[in-house]
Amino acid sequence: MRDYLGTGSVFHLFSRLIYGPIDKDNVRNRRRHSFDYIRTRLVQMDFLLENLGHDFLETEGEKVNFFCESLAVPKDALPAKVYEGGIGSKSYRPLFRR
Repeated sequence: MRDYLGTGSVFHLFSRLIYGPIDKDNVRNRRRHSFDYIRTRLVQMDFLLENLGHDFLETEGEKVNFFCESLAVPKDALPAKVYEGGIGSKSYRPLFRR
């Protein structure tokens, strides 16, 4: 729990008991985050609640489908994180999940 701008408190729920029953057990929101990250997510949630008529792409799979299938962007043109290994090992670029 953190105080939020003197107007209330923010609770960060990250228990598997909360996320498991809604099939979101392994999403990034379940992990512990900094207060700045949580504040940013609250602003995003406020925006989403004010714009319910628009689509929201929550998961990586939904985003990949939107760009590749709806907009015909090739997968290799999408941003990806490159994981560098130790000395003498090859770089690793994970494939997008579907």
